[in-house]
Amino acid sequence: MNPPARILVYQGGPFTLTTADRSTRGIDLAVLLLSASLALSVLAMLALHIWIAPDPFVIAFELIVLLCAVFAFLLARGRFRQGPSLTLACASAIVAVASLLAFVASNQMLAGRSLLPYLGLRFALAGALGLIGAWLVLRRRPREAVGSLVRGLAAGAVLVAGVAVALRWGNAGAIGSISPVLLVPLALVAATIGLGLMAASVHFIIRAFEFGNAARSDQR
Repeated sequence: MNPPARILVYQGGPFTLTTADRSTRGIDLAVLLLSASLALSVLAMLALHIWIAPDPFVIAFELIVLLCAVFAFLLARGRFRQGPSLTLACASAIVAVASLLAFVASNQMLAGRSLLPYLGLRFALAGALGLIGAWLVLRRRPREAVGSLVRGLAAGAVLVAGVAVALRWGNAGAIGSISPVLLVPLALVAATIGLGLMAASVHFIIRAFEFGNAARSDQR
């Protein structure tokens, strides 16, 4: 008896939920275009900084962004099949932070021109990658993923608000007027709360992406 013929079907890219799901074909192309745009922006900025005002910190941060762009590009090409959503989320966050640090290290200027529009472009590219990662998660197990994601974002928002208030008080000189006897325990309590909020935010956000990966495994 002859063995049954093997039927070739579309296997999908790294973002495909099931072998029969073709709705994410465009996601591969979108991530490729975003990562290529990100890499080109890094190469342009590196060339300008090296030619006009070389700074080792700016160069280091730009290389970190370039590495994230390469990872996203390889991900869209199917090199990393596990956890594409979490990979995009991490790449998005690292690109945003590294771009902000490069912006600060360059004193927000290059050749007498503000780098704020360039920073806005970087944030837009990073945000697009993060939104794609979030969408891939939410479409798989929305009930569990949304709840965990909202809790993580809420904890992160409280942390950012607390840091902003502390910086504002510091600039206004309010913290300097507090007695050192009280300042030390208050600083320890604030640091403990801040670390707790950071840990909770990271935990819930990663948990949300794990729900998506679990659904991916169940449906293949």
